[in-house]
Amino acid sequence: PTLYHFFGSKVGLLEALFDEYARPLDEAVAAAADYAGDLPATLGRVIGAYLDFAAREPVYYRLELAACFAPRDGDPYRLAVAHFTRRHQALETLFRKAAKDHGNMRGREQRYAVSLIGHVNAYAALGLDGRIVITEKVRQDLAQQFSHGIYS
Repeated sequence: PTLYHFFGSKVGLLEALFDEYARPLDEAVAAAADYAGDLPATLGRVIGAYLDFAAREPVYYRLELAACFAPRDGDPYRLAVAHFTRRHQALETLFRKAAKDHGNMRGREQRYAVSLIGHVNAYAALGLDGRIVITEKVRQDLAQQFSHGIYS
């Protein structure tokens, strides 16, 4: 009864969790993705925003990752994909702006955004599982590995 009193339903509780936890990540990624001419530094900030958040909020990060792969007609997917889409759009904007300085990137903004998120989520999941330790060197390597793909 208390759950329904405060949240109305289980979906209401899930919405409250996404509002409380996803919004700060959305904002951190949007701020980090503000491109001002230095793509490696911007990528480092974006990667840091994701990995720092995953380290601070590991249970929520796993919940959101799981929800992104939940059935498409379910509430968990609907809630997760709304936030995922906001971050993805921020990254597409980053790559669209960077393409003005790096012409070989034009037309690939969506794929770069998807690839970067995939890279970061893989590293975050490995770190949360204790299979790797996310050090500053690992962060730099992740940015460098990704960058080699977009600069070639």
